[in-house]
Amino acid sequence: MRILLFLLTFTLATVSLHGRPTEGPVRILFLGHDAKHHPSNDYYPMLAEGLGPDGIYFDYHTSVEEAFGD
Repeated sequence: MRILLFLLTFTLATVSLHGRPTEGPVRILFLGHDAKHHPSNDYYPMLAEGLGPDGIYFDYHTSVEEAFGD
């Protein structure tokens, strides 16, 4: 859970350092996996529900190929 919070904080800090768009939502790629020891499928809904009202939306994928259409 600490790593997840670190990655989220790092991502949000990076977005703010590079300037936020003046209009529209912030979209973040959440690249998960199917492993059982770190259930990305369980974390994604918590993040989406908690940050969605603030205009921060996640695109959840479990592979790079799926995320970028390769």
